[in-house]
Amino acid sequence: TLEYTLRKTIEGMAERLRDNPTDVNDLSALRAAIELTEELPFKVTLWSVQNVAYDLLQDIYPGVFDKKDTDEDAREWVGHFEVLAHKLSLRMD
Repeated sequence: TLEYTLRKTIEGMAERLRDNPTDVNDLSALRAAIELTEELPFKVTLWSVQNVAYDLLQDIYPGVFDKKDTDEDAREWVGHFEVLAHKLSLRMD
């Protein structure tokens, strides 16, 4: 089905991000794909993407967040990640 194909594509994007977690382009592309799913007339199951994002929240986000005031790439990464986390219903506290 279309849901399966889209889910597998997004899961692959999430795995690429897991392999290279500070890549702003991969993060931006994943965010755009997640935003696309909101426009579809069917639900896309994203629990495995949520798991990847949660791991990034725990392991990568704090270090990048600490750099956001002095590093433009870190600031951009944090902005994309915070939107992605919200869209995946992850708690940021």
